[in-house]
Amino acid sequence: MFQNQRGFTLIEILITIVLLAIITSGLMAMFTTFSQSNGDPSVITQATELAQEKLDLIIADKENSARGFNYVTSAIYPAENPVPGFSGFNRSVNVIFVNTGALNATVAGPTNYKNIMVSVTSKTGTVTTSTLIGSY
Repeated sequence: MFQNQRGFTLIEILITIVLLAIITSGLMAMFTTFSQSNGDPSVITQATELAQEKLDLIIADKENSARGFNYVTSAIYPAENPVPGFSGFNRSVNVIFVNTGALNATVAGPTNYKNIMVSVTSKTGTVTTSTLIGSY
């Protein structure tokens, strides 16, 4: 009478639903953690643009014949807490003398090269942009 029956029992269906629920909740928890740890892309982009803006101004000062290479020092560019017009961002500039053997290491005394680092801090973290300038 009951020959060749096919299909799933109620127990098999319930076990499948429970397993899928456990797997899905684990994946959702992982996705939530990942998305919270990756800052807001628009904030990161804005911070990068603010850092580049300051670098452009510093390079313009270096190229200005009235100012030049020796004008570019950390003291000329004080920290901006917050950046004017951008309440969620703080910006700082660090200018160090370097030589050709160690472009990221501070050396004593004046040289013909400076490493300029601009850091912008926001709620998502810090973006640092740097460039080298030379006395020529």
